[in-house]
Amino acid sequence: MKSEDAIVVGIDVGDVNKGFHLAICQPSVDRITDLYHACDVQAAVDFLRQQKSVPRCIGIDAPAKSLIKGPETRAAERVLAKLGYRPQWTRRHHQPPGWMVQGEKLWTALKASFPTARLIETFPTASVNGLNHSSISLNLNTLHGRDKRKYYKDFLDACICAVVVCHVLDGTALELGPEDELNPIYVLPDSSR
Repeated sequence: MKSEDAIVVGIDVGDVNKGFHLAICQPSVDRITDLYHACDVQAAVDFLRQQKSVPRCIGIDAPAKSLIKGPETRAAERVLAKLGYRPQWTRRHHQPPGWMVQGEKLWTALKASFPTARLIETFPTASVNGLNHSSISLNLNTLHGRDKRKYYKDFLDACICAVVVCHVLDGTALELGPEDELNPIYVLPDSSR
């Protein structure tokens, strides 16, 4: 059931210098309807609060925690590696990368601000080969403006995260590492395999 105003969101996470790139998708029209660059967590939350409706689901290109506690690497990341991808491993010790710290702050803020929204982890690189099965489109005029040109790749990753969310909701995405200590990672099925 698709409500006319229902939205889903994809978010590409960067470090404190890069910020967050958000893609709003309206599944009822199969289209990415807006893109936004947020310099910090609060700006990302504020942008989402301004939308017509509360996001139903948010796909985030970062783990929910920047450090893990388990004795091994994350199950979902091991699956990605077996599929031939090079994940940036979530660490157990030492200082985590800045973008993972930012990702953890984002997860925390989104959970508090949108308690009814489902939050999932995505991995856009592993979803690219599944895009031909998606009906979601992006009008190029959504990328207008010099401010967006610098971040095209980040915006495209955010769009891919939003596409994955749509496929999670309709049951056609792949769940990697369902037993993962943080959460599974969702990707689109690879149509080239």
